[in-house]
Amino acid sequence: MEDGSIFSIGFGLNYKNNWGGEIRGQFEKSAKNEEANDSFVSDSLVAVKESIYEVFLLPVQYRSTASQNFQWRTGAGLYYEYQESKQKGFFDMPELEDSGLHRVNSFTDDFSMHLFGPLAEAGIIYNTEHFNINLSGGVIPVYFLTAAEKQRMFPLFDAVSHSQRTWGSPYFFLGLDSILLKYAGLAVKYNYAKLEYDVIDFNDNFTPVFPKRNVVSRSVMFEVSALIPFKSVGMGLRIGYGHMLNFYTLDSNDPVKENKQYFIFSGKILSP
Repeated sequence: MEDGSIFSIGFGLNYKNNWGGEIRGQFEKSAKNEEANDSFVSDSLVAVKESIYEVFLLPVQYRSTASQNFQWRTGAGLYYEYQESKQKGFFDMPELEDSGLHRVNSFTDDFSMHLFGPLAEAGIIYNTEHFNINLSGGVIPVYFLTAAEKQRMFPLFDAVSHSQRTWGSPYFFLGLDSILLKYAGLAVKYNYAKLEYDVIDFNDNFTPVFPKRNVVSRSVMFEVSALIPFKSVGMGLRIGYGHMLNFYTLDSNDPVKENKQYFIFSGKILSP
């Protein structure tokens, strides 16, 4: 894939009667090259590699049947996320020559972040012979965040490091997953997160400063897939197409929009 890949896995277990538990994990990896050409930077090329690990741990889940076709569930647990970003490249800044400095500098930036907090989830399932609709959502109402960054632009300045520990809120997600006529899958997913953390920046004298940045991240995913059951082995294969829209808002600036397309290939243990 040009923009990377996403791998996810989940496992659930029924303890007794209506009680159970679940754990889900997701790993996302991407690599891209970014260029800039504006009034301050005449030319640049930066290679970016990013990895994101997520774990949803729900040791306590309660499920109940409201009617023949309706079920509802709720659960509580912990959420953990780890992000890692590595950047390297060069910048050509003509204004540096006015100060007697080198206009072309190599650039590296290493950033990592740990985030964890309490997780609450709820959902409802509507199930008939020909339709299965699953509406679910979750929220991390408050989270603890630790971040570390190390940046270097040579020969302009040597390595500058900064680390921090802070609290934030909120992060929530919604999902509507459906199977129509037993074989066609449709899904819509929405995620929202608000982060506030320090970044490395420089004033007019190229002295390092660490201003706070407020970042709002939103994503919408649309998926269409086909479910191919293999009843002899109790498994189902899901193959389809997805389209993701990402919106990033830094402070009060206009949101930056990204479009991504992806293929879906997944397996699922069928219920007896």
